[in-house]
Amino acid sequence: RNLVPENEIKGIPSVQIQETPLSDFFHEVMLYYSKADVVAHQIDNDYARLDIGPIKKKDIAYNYQYALGEITVYKISGKDLKDYMEWAAGYFNSSRAGDVT
Repeated sequence: RNLVPENEIKGIPSVQIQETPLSDFFHEVMLYYSKADVVAHQIDNDYARLDIGPIKKKDIAYNYQYALGEITVYKISGKDLKDYMEWAAGYFNSSRAGDVT
């Protein structure tokens, strides 16, 4: 079984628009090893795939290519976190008058 569900919308990778078991996996690993309270990450492979079973380095490299998989920990304020979250939300398209929903 693949940890990335099939795309619900043709041409839009599910890993880009919804939480997936694969993104949950990366999230939990980053929290554990960074010992941070909060982590932010993106799966930058539109064709991400990870089958249940033994995980190899190549599986991580295929699915998480940002900065060679490095994790950087920053100490930030609540305001910085809020500003970052608002900035990151800009990635998502917002509806406008005339859009079909």
